[in-house]
Amino acid sequence: MTVMDALVRFCPPPVDPPPVVDRARTGRALGTALPADYKRLVEAYGDGIFDETIWLLAPCSSYDDCDLSARTTERDEALTGRSEMEEEEPAGLTEVGARVLP
Repeated sequence: MTVMDALVRFCPPPVDPPPVVDRARTGRALGTALPADYKRLVEAYGDGIFDETIWLLAPCSSYDDCDLSARTTERDEALTGRSEMEEEEPAGLTEVGARVLP
């Protein structure tokens, strides 16, 4: 059993499937391919919040707070100023082209 199978058994997805996401367009807009496990999760559940704790962002969400593209732009802007701070960058972010996707 995969982690996704276990999640579906524990928390069944909505009866009505979420809207289909244009993965290729989203990948181009974000400048990176989306991970396969993320794609499966969004295809099953769509956007939203699990137990008021875990936010599942989706491309082109009708909810601004759950829109992956909008939140990525916002977080990119916030992290741009991080290099000017006196804190040491996490090792993974010092690599050329590295970035954080929400």
